[in-house]
Amino acid sequence: NYEKIKVLHDYIINNAKYDVERNKNGDSKYLSYIAYGPLFEEYATCNGYTDLMAIFLNKMGYDNYKIATTPEEISYSATGHIWNAVKYQFSEILGNIFLMGNFYI
Repeated sequence: NYEKIKVLHDYIINNAKYDVERNKNGDSKYLSYIAYGPLFEEYATCNGYTDLMAIFLNKMGYDNYKIATTPEEISYSATGHIWNAVKYQFSEILGNIFLMGNFYI
């Protein structure tokens, strides 16, 4: 349910710092661009956050997708961006919806 997804979301964002060094220089001592970074080193870029959330969501049985953009598609990033979209049965009335965002659910 939504509460379980939110707990995972909160755990990831509250336990991993954004790897500014990798974003700025393209390199870092952390494996922040994969799930290992936020899970074991407490550093992540959007790729690392997204990979870890996707692993958790898959294990919980939620259909989810990684949505990516290129630098040309967004004005605030030189490297593009990636986030999760999660298929979720919201209610009998509303039916299935997708919760989207880079940890803004």
